[in-house]
Amino acid sequence: MDVTSNLLEDWLILLHAPGVGPRTFADLLQHFPDPRAVRNARRAELAALGLDAAALDYLAAGQWPNWISISSGSSTPRIMR
Repeated sequence: MDVTSNLLEDWLILLHAPGVGPRTFADLLQHFPDPRAVRNARRAELAALGLDAAALDYLAAGQWPNWISISSGSSTPRIMR
């Protein structure tokens, strides 16, 4: 996976976190430089920014919806069916 693919996957993961709507998403990106930094943040820091348990568990688990998969060598998300 190249850098572009990883970045796109990070965006998709964050956009689909339970309880993360437009306002929370914007707040997270004002606090962190990019979605990867959100994924790498400590649970306590994310909780302090208002993420609920479902979002914290989702980000900590590292198990994303099976349709979030970036093909190697491509920056286009591949929809898994």
